[in-house]
Amino acid sequence: MTTRQCVRCQKDLEDPASREVGVGPVCRKLDNKILATYIPADLRAADAAFARVDFSRVAEGEEVLRSAWARIAEEMFLPTTAMDWRQVVRQIEWTLSFGQSSETFDALVQVVEALGYVALAAVWMGDAAKGKARAYEEQGRLYIEGPRNAGANVAIKAIAGRRFHAQGSRPSGKASWSVPCAEFVAFRRVVCKHFPNHEADWPALEAASAAAAPATPAAPKAPETRIERAGEWLLVYTPYSAAFVDALKSALPHKARKWSSQFCCWQVLDTHLATVEALIAKHYKTAA
Repeated sequence: MTTRQCVRCQKDLEDPASREVGVGPVCRKLDNKILATYIPADLRAADAAFARVDFSRVAEGEEVLRSAWARIAEEMFLPTTAMDWRQVVRQIEWTLSFGQSSETFDALVQVVEALGYVALAAVWMGDAAKGKARAYEEQGRLYIEGPRNAGANVAIKAIAGRRFHAQGSRPSGKASWSVPCAEFVAFRRVVCKHFPNHEADWPALEAASAAAAPATPAAPKAPETRIERAGEWLLVYTPYSAAFVDALKSALPHKARKWSSQFCCWQVLDTHLATVEALIAKHYKTAA
């Protein structure tokens, strides 16, 4: 076998336990966070990415990889996984510890991303900060303090309303990024992907973001209209609309309509019911 390396930090794997799982002891301490999922799995995309793995390029003496990939292909979409793909992801990581071509590496990274393990994929690609980070809310904004990382910077800059706070500009004294609470979903994904070793009370942050977000305006209500019968006449009650009045006068002969000051409505002969209903539907409908 060739030299084995931890795919997360690229250091040589020397002890048997690390070689067995393909990850060194220090990197394994972050498994709970790195092997958590934060987005729904896209099985179609994962399958398409895995199909690009070229099994024929396995080096001589590493047939164990061929059998491992075959096992991954069998297990990836079994119903018994119940949306928990950690075993599959661990097997993929183990195969990467042998070193792979850039095409195979890129394809397997895309598999893991599609299965929802964005933090692990970012670690493999070097797009995740390795140090500790902290996410919190303050005065209607969400903050992330942590080590600088190029991938994180690019992702945060794509969020509307983001701001960079230089070191010493805030009470904590640490450099940080912040975004409006309305961008909670995008913020959470960036933090979980690019700062896997973070501290955050996500339920509390989500609640604070919901409280800080502007209330969604209520959908416009349809104006109240009604038609009542009074003998051969219809009593047509509608809010005032000059366009409706003009249309009513144009559609009905003078003798078939009259304004009732007593009831504050139009009186229309019942033979014109269909016409009145059509005019009401046209002039008092709300936007879809």
